[in-house]
Amino acid sequence: MPNLFSDQQLDAISDLYDDMFDTFSKECLLVYEPKKVACSDCVTPANGSFHAGTGRDGGPIFIPNFACPECGGTKIKKVDQTETIRLECDWEPYLNKKLGLTAAVTTEMPYGILITKGYLVNAVKVKRAVSLKVQIPDSPFVPAEYKLSAVPVDQFKIVQSKFFLAVWERIN
Repeated sequence: MPNLFSDQQLDAISDLYDDMFDTFSKECLLVYEPKKVACSDCVTPANGSFHAGTGRDGGPIFIPNFACPECGGTKIKKVDQTETIRLECDWEPYLNKKLGLTAAVTTEMPYGILITKGYLVNAVKVKRAVSLKVQIPDSPFVPAEYKLSAVPVDQFKIVQSKFFLAVWERIN
């Protein structure tokens, strides 16, 4: 199929898409699987007591027969991994019908479906994420949490291989 636009027109359209994305996108927090690291608070001597801090003399204080409160005695601690990226967020209900999504927008869980648009370089990060936290319009102080409902795809016809769309379902 012949190209409908010249290279200059495609560049201008691409720049326009970039400007629109910069204007309408917002910061979203991707939450990944927690990373397992060695517990830095876990200093257990041979008698099985727990290191509870530093005493007045600068030496360690040990409490006998107690597990570390950070890791529960496993000596492995889970550290949350997050990353902030910019995504264009759309909660419009008409898009749910247009995309064939059946989840209803209810009063118990408003903004139940989220459709995000982002740069294609971030698609791998989105696929790897466990959840997404974003500020919804009705609640500016407490972010809503979403899980990925559909794999990110590039379905743009004019500016190809630059943006992706992802569908999210609200979990809180």
